[in-house]
Formats: sequence, C-alpha cells, structure tokens
Amino acid sequence: MEIDGEDQPIRSYAWGLDLSGRSGGEQGAGGVGGLCFETEHATNVTYHASFDSNGNLTSLRNPVGGTGARSECGPFVESLTARPRL
Repeated sequence: MEIDGEDQPIRSYAWGLDLSGRSGGEQGAGGVGGLCFETEHATNVTYHASFDSNGNLTSLRNPVGGTGARSECGPFVESLTARPRL
C-alpha cells in the first residue's frame, strides 16, 4: 500500500502468483506477472492488470474496460510507448 505524508492510503495492490508460480513474497520471478489489481483510493477505482507473454505489465484497465494506463517495452526493456493513468 502507498500512503501519503498524513498516513492516508493513496493506492493499494493485490498480488497473485508470479511467472514462476510462486507468490510475491517468495523467491521466484520477483513478482513479475503477479500483479492482479491496483485500487486508487481517491477515486475508489480498481484497475485490473494486463501483461505481455514475458510478464511485463502492459496496461491497467478500469471496471468498464477503459485503459487507465498503458505502456509497451522493447526486447531490452526500453520504453516504446507510455500513457499515464487518466
């Protein structure tokens, strides 16, 4: 969970199994591909995570299917495109 200077929640995250098949706290893929969703507390909107075949986060989608954030990376993890959260 991210908090502000007054200990109020900003964002919280839910993690599942990463690419190694282990949970985020265990040794494995270090959480790559394991993010399930992110909740923005100011707007009370939950974004669901989408990944590419390498486990890279490519977008966060809101409950009605709109894209909250999107990015694409090249083979050496260089940013090709990025669109911040709306």
